[in-house]
Amino acid sequence: MLSKAEVTKIVEEIVLGIGLKLYELEFAPTRTATVQVFVTKQDGKIIVDECAHVHRLIRRHEQLVTFFENQGLEVSSPGIERKLKKSEHFEGAVGERIKLVLKFGPHAGKTILGILQSFESSTGKVQEETTSELISFEINDVKSAKVDFKF
Repeated sequence: MLSKAEVTKIVEEIVLGIGLKLYELEFAPTRTATVQVFVTKQDGKIIVDECAHVHRLIRRHEQLVTFFENQGLEVSSPGIERKLKKSEHFEGAVGERIKLVLKFGPHAGKTILGILQSFESSTGKVQEETTSELISFEINDVKSAKVDFKF
């Protein structure tokens, strides 16, 4: 049986092999639930046919057939309101409005809405939209974060 790390590595190789990028892979809490694969590409415009192609490649990959026998598989873009978990996610969201909840510090547990001003070396700065306060944070202090697209 493959480990989650091994599955992630194989899926990432598949995705990179067709010119896309693995944004995130979310494993279900149980062996019979759905695994979600989120893919992106340089221009950010993922189409349904590309997601379907990735789905087929994963399902047919000889090392993954057994792993996905009893599990669902979903392949999609991370969406306009994508989760931010890794440094590269935050780096890609600089200049965008985000919703951020921190685990520690004076803003712990509060929802911070604002523009992500910068993110370098695991440290970010978000300008809170109602007070204009510039709030610094470390990626390890983030409880949850996502792009908060304003329609």
